[in-house]
Amino acid sequence: MKIFIVIACLMLTGCNNPEAVSGIKTVDYTPSIINIKTHRQKTMWEENKCMSGACIDNEYAYESINEFENAADVSNDVYIKRYSEGEEFPSSFIIDTCAKGKKPMIILDNVYEIKHIENFAEKCNNIGVPILIEMDYENSAELYNQSAKIFREKCPKAGLMWGIDLKYNMSSAPKDEYIDWVVVNVNEKTDNNGIISEITEVRDMIKYFSGKAVALNISIEVFSGVNHKYYVNQWNDEIKALYSLANDYANIGLISYTEKSEDNRIYGSSKISDSEKMLIAYADAVNLLPL
Repeated sequence: MKIFIVIACLMLTGCNNPEAVSGIKTVDYTPSIINIKTHRQKTMWEENKCMSGACIDNEYAYESINEFENAADVSNDVYIKRYSEGEEFPSSFIIDTCAKGKKPMIILDNVYEIKHIENFAEKCNNIGVPILIEMDYENSAELYNQSAKIFREKCPKAGLMWGIDLKYNMSSAPKDEYIDWVVVNVNEKTDNNGIISEITEVRDMIKYFSGKAVALNISIEVFSGVNHKYYVNQWNDEIKALYSLANDYANIGLISYTEKSEDNRIYGSSKISDSEKMLIAYADAVNLLPL
């Protein structure tokens, strides 16, 4: 009875006091998802979906994008090529990728000379197509700023991507206006228990950059050089879990598989072409991306 009396008094007080009614702060119901894209303009090349991409430089089983997509039964939006100083400018890759209706993305790997960066930016501009440029200068925000400034001036159609790994120290970062995308490089290793998942760290990084468009470059080892064992089933589960993150975080605009084997580890241990089951799991992971 006391409860009903209190409720009735509150209702009467609110109805007779316009100021009391207007002072009530209502909160819109928000679905229980981890991150909502609010007050953030889309960046260069970001779409109303999470795009899929791949770097097939080391997938030697396939000579072309068409061969890879036919084998994996996917249709990716972006294809990626790594570029180092001294290599030939990848004009054929860029043209071929665009001709197939895909978006070209170049990872500048070990490119540090300013004159070389100026030359590269001019060639990108001369080829006349939009292009995504990832610069892995996590150890030097100043070098990224210098390089980004060059691309802004000499190749304005380039979308600039700041590439970092999960252990990057956030005390130093490039200028915000030079970062169109944040690329989180996820290179998961193996030990004698299988794949060392870093999905918790990936989540933390995505949330940290909730105000930016985020791309994930994913490489997962399937072979352990410690006990010389393949972990295909774990690999299948892990790639699906990582790709599923795009359903939880709306600022993920691109997820790419960028197989990367380091010099001191077993060669080819993260290639998806190593196993038919891995190709199937890769296609399943791509299909998990929100449209």
